Amino acid sequence: MNTKEVFLFDLDGTLTDSAPGVTRCVQYALEDQGIHVEDTNDLLCFVGPPLQDSFRDFYGLTGEANARAGQKYRERYGKIGYLENSVYDGIKELLEDLKAHGKKVCVATSKGQQIAKKVLDHFELMPYLDVLCGSQEGRDDSKIDVMRMALEKAEVSDYADAVMIGDRHFDIDASKALGLESVGVYYGGCAEEGELEKAGADKIVRTVKELHEFLISL
Repeated sequence: MNTKEVFLFDLDGTLTDSAPGVTRCVQYALEDQGIHVEDTNDLLCFVGPPLQDSFRDFYGLTGEANARAGQKYRERYGKIGYLENSVYDGIKELLEDLKAHGKKVCVATSKGQQIAKKVLDHFELMPYLDVLCGSQEGRDDSKIDVMRMALEKAEVSDYADAVMIGDRHFDIDASKALGLESVGVYYGGCAEEGELEKAGADKIVRTVKELHEFLISL
């Protein structure tokens, strides 16, 4: 990889372990649809992808049912779900170190921008960020859209100056579509083994420590 000046991070599964909150809110939303899921581990597939896509792809919810599921999810997430979350050990130190080296730090997430900010404020990560981009309310933003917005806000003219860090193939796929180099992380535990390799991540790490050492070397 060339020297990088701009670091784009996914949020869920990359900076924070959001699985407990995400899966419980999905469980709540599905229950409203008459769909009972006993084990929230069966809902880990919802961590990472755009929410409405997941309700459609995994449970066949479309149209009004899909919209209502998203509404019920956000209803619980905004009150309780965002607190059922934790920052991975070592992440704050990583972001602090990147800032100390004069790098631009961005978050590009499929999560709604307002709730993403709520999470980042709660866990005191916002001071480390130069840019936050999430899905915009009322729009069907893809991961590519969100990443492109983040790069524009960060005033990146040459994408060779930037790198995307994420835990699912969606992050790697979007990076490839934009011509961006990518780092895939497995420590979040939501990606299937081999998923990030198959997607073609340029670098793969399995611990936050390994990620820290690699990013600082760029």
